[in-house]
Amino acid sequence: MTNFLCFKSKSKHFKHLGFLLLVFTVPVVANNKVASPVVLTTTFGTVSPTSIFYASKNLVLNSELELGTGDNFNNWGKWNGGSLMFATTAAGESYYGRALKATGDGRAEWRTQFGADKSPTTIGTTYFVYMWIKGSTTAGSMRFSTSATGGAAYGGNHTIGTDWKQVTFSFVANSDATAVVLDMGIKTDTYYVDNITMVAQ
Repeated sequence: MTNFLCFKSKSKHFKHLGFLLLVFTVPVVANNKVASPVVLTTTFGTVSPTSIFYASKNLVLNSELELGTGDNFNNWGKWNGGSLMFATTAAGESYYGRALKATGDGRAEWRTQFGADKSPTTIGTTYFVYMWIKGSTTAGSMRFSTSATGGAAYGGNHTIGTDWKQVTFSFVANSDATAVVLDMGIKTDTYYVDNITMVAQ
């Protein structure tokens, strides 16, 4: 399995768009249903990033949001509040490459919704979702939810600040296909979203 891992770095070695881009091959792990630590050792030293990483298939299509034209994203829909959602590659607004820039409606979570195409899921299996996000203020708020024929699942609200952070959500599938949804409408903050992952547990 080949994966991409980004480190924030001021190094001139392999620097791309303000990040150190590494391409690596993941060996077979004993249990791909739990997070795996990543340790990088070079002639410059050793670093252990705090990023969540699973040696497992990411079930979200176009999870890094790189594919799409204009302000549209392949395999994703602007379900509500689409007029306030844009693609961005500006420095400081994307974690790497192309990202989503969305401003909340301010009335309810669901009024600003960015939803993925449905991914195959197995009823009764737990799925873990995580992504990178930051906001325009220190008091932003968002939640994850799902869309499925068996009914929606809702996560708790995450407080979003001005630094990049990974937020997480888990749910038990009730249908054979499930869409991950980002609900960002409870406040009028602007959010920057990148690298959305869903893995089976």
